[in-house]
Amino acid sequence: MLFFPINTTKNGYKTRPGFRTPDALEGIFGGQSRPETLPAEFPTDVQAEIQAEERVPLEMISGLHFESDFDISKFRKLESDTPSHVNVHCNRGLFDDRSRFLRNVWKGGV
Repeated sequence: MLFFPINTTKNGYKTRPGFRTPDALEGIFGGQSRPETLPAEFPTDVQAEIQAEERVPLEMISGLHFESDFDISKFRKLESDTPSHVNVHCNRGLFDDRSRFLRNVWKGGV
């Protein structure tokens, strides 16, 4: 796994070894710019990324979240054989502004 504290596309990371460490994972949730009110479960930067370097087995995927029902219907047209253990959800809150999400959706805890 690779742990990037900010958007990798925008910042063009060229080397990856330093992002495979426990310190890199902790770095996603730290930093001087982290608001004190931000729940511990949230990365400091809303565009932080965790990337898998190898194929993720389908058995490890428990759910897919889409921004809209329209997006779900597009997905279903592309992939009609979603395994029964994979839950498909429309969850607009996950795609919303983080401050609005924290105010209106977040109930705390993991």
